Amino acid sequence: MQRIRFGSAALVIFVLAAGSVRATSPSFTLGPGSPTLPPIPATAGTVLNPAVVPAPGPLPPPVVGIPAAALGLVAGDVVSGLSFGIGPPAPAVGLKVHFSDDAASAGAVFPPPPATVACEAGGGQAQSDVFLSQPFGPALPFLNVLELDGNGFADSPPCAGSGAVGLGLVEPSPDNVTGLEMCPASFVFSGAILTAPVYFTLAPGSPTLGAIPAVPSDILVEAPPGFAPPVIFFPGGALPVAAPCAAAPPACDAVDALEVFPPGPTILFSLAPGSPTLGACPASAADIFVNGPPCSIAIASGALGLLAGDNVDALAVDFDSDGDFVADPCDNCVAVPNNDQVDTDGDGVGDVCDPCPHVAGGVPVALTSIKKAMLLYGSTGPGGGDDRPKVIKAVFSSAAAFDPDSVDNVHVTISKSTGPTLFAASLTSASGFWSQPNAAVKKWIYKDLAATVGVKKALLKESPPGSGIYLFKMTGMSATTFGPLAPAPGMEMTLELEPVGGTPLCYDASLLTCTSSATKDICAP
Repeated sequence: MQRIRFGSAALVIFVLAAGSVRATSPSFTLGPGSPTLPPIPATAGTVLNPAVVPAPGPLPPPVVGIPAAALGLVAGDVVSGLSFGIGPPAPAVGLKVHFSDDAASAGAVFPPPPATVACEAGGGQAQSDVFLSQPFGPALPFLNVLELDGNGFADSPPCAGSGAVGLGLVEPSPDNVTGLEMCPASFVFSGAILTAPVYFTLAPGSPTLGAIPAVPSDILVEAPPGFAPPVIFFPGGALPVAAPCAAAPPACDAVDALEVFPPGPTILFSLAPGSPTLGACPASAADIFVNGPPCSIAIASGALGLLAGDNVDALAVDFDSDGDFVADPCDNCVAVPNNDQVDTDGDGVGDVCDPCPHVAGGVPVALTSIKKAMLLYGSTGPGGGDDRPKVIKAVFSSAAAFDPDSVDNVHVTISKSTGPTLFAASLTSASGFWSQPNAAVKKWIYKDLAATVGVKKALLKESPPGSGIYLFKMTGMSATTFGPLAPAPGMEMTLELEPVGGTPLCYDASLLTCTSSATKDICAP
């Protein structure tokens, strides 16, 4: 099904708007010595994001999401646990536990596929992967499954060939995910400053620990706007640990995976191998503790499909209703997958579920007066058409006032519901290509023979005059910018309009009665 919308600021025409705001999730840190860090360039104190939406196969290297300096960190600091302070404070059905482990972890053996810790560890690649567990249900095929792979291939025997979504890391290699949060960095870092607190722990030997001073079991926080030394948010001595001191294990405890849920707070964490508390409880470096009485374990290693000798060294706990690797509290469209979080009008609602993605604050209003919408195709190519619309036409009724040559912008975007955007163009009033030959007649012409934005001509006119019935037509779409579309049965079209001035209303109507042939698509009531 393809979806086409027509609307304005005052007139906007689009299907699924291509946006300018993009942020990819998750956010993560890499351990010192990870070969991905120097070329970025980044350090073990830098928070990274995938450069593009996580997808199967090789991806570009990750990019800087939050520079180390914004967290008040200096050269040599190593983030060992990371949290943006979001998520539920108590276990519940549907709660997702995302984690990464170290190179020494083996995992419980399950028959493949899907890929698990055990079979990824077999190729020495699990330390750059993120695994998913749902210990409180609903049940997964196994107690853990591969969720995000370092290089986008589940290529460790015996899991080779099973599907995987990548992070842009290199495998096999010393790349090691050490901190994890299932929100884009832009959720807490925007405009080159922190906009919300970031919680983290630092590995033993990090220079900032001595400067604060703090110890490796202290939970630190960097408050907005950042770029100042962090402070202790929750002292290690208040956690159920035996040795809150400055030395590395086995002399002292060190937190190496972290999730913080203010207020309260509730703190979930794991301890680095060799931490004295692990022997005193006894417990495992793969057990997830919770602040409270000594030896308080919230999630046992076995519930994650891990062995007693394994080590969880990155952790994120949240709900993710649509499974797009963006936790619900930071997802601008909770029910529809949109990892890129595109929000064209900046209203906090992702385009994929915003009834007015081009109209900031647009209030949707049902519109039932749409007459007809049509895509006309060429005469060559598969099925008799060349797969690129030559004419896009719509007839609709509206009492709205339009003025595209002076104040209104016309945005055109076409896509299929199951695929990427195929065409996007903004026919703005500022471009100078709109004109109104006769001010007494509601008729506007867009003419740009160079097809600067991929469109040569467009027309908006009231016909007949005074009727409130409008015709919009666009021609001369550039073959270089318009991808294959082709007629398809079951097409859906919607019309969106915003009148000039007053409340930014967004009129919307769906046309579900559609017919297709080799050369045209037509939708009508």
